[in-house]
Amino acid sequence: MAFVVRIDHTKCSGNGSCCNVCPVEIYEKPHDGKCWVKKEKIKKPIKEKNMQGGACPECIGCTACVSACPAQAITIEEEK
Repeated sequence: MAFVVRIDHTKCSGNGSCCNVCPVEIYEKPHDGKCWVKKEKIKKPIKEKNMQGGACPECIGCTACVSACPAQAITIEEEK
């Protein structure tokens, strides 16, 4: 089962807390003032304005990144 990980770049402050808590290391270190899901980890990228991420088979859905994000910029849901 894959999870869809979305980072809302209108909210993301790029502080990198998501990178520090992800047990499967799907996040890149922040650059350009934002956090990013590693492109090689994304099976199907999302195509939504100001959003980055997509279906990520390696994500285990633990939501540690969601809890760690001070800007509440990350959402995770099961892929449909």
